[in-house]
Amino acid sequence: MKNDTVTAALLLDFYGDLLTGRQREIFELYHGQDLSLSEIAQDAGITRQGVRDALARAGAALDAYEDKLGLVARFLRVRAAFANMRGAADTISALCAADAPEIRTCAETIARTAALCEEVLYGV
Repeated sequence: MKNDTVTAALLLDFYGDLLTGRQREIFELYHGQDLSLSEIAQDAGITRQGVRDALARAGAALDAYEDKLGLVARFLRVRAAFANMRGAADTISALCAADAPEIRTCAETIARTAALCEEVLYGV
């Protein structure tokens, strides 16, 4: 698994329910709460090696789910597309002359549509 906190969080959000309860808990403690292997081992009553093994299995499982389903990659592409859409709408609005209200209206519609799509996607 890539050693990126954001990627780990996204993988856990999308596929975490597919892990065992123990794997999810250990993965979340390590990546989400930034606990050390020793701290997790002590709390869980297992060895540091047991924690490392659980993390490796969880990471491999999450990577395998992403390789097969690609939901995180798709999410990131959609998020980037919305950002581009909003940026284009802002650029159109900034470049639009005062005597072209229909262009400004189109730009505002694009911006509102992007905001609505982001709201649906992110739940914000």
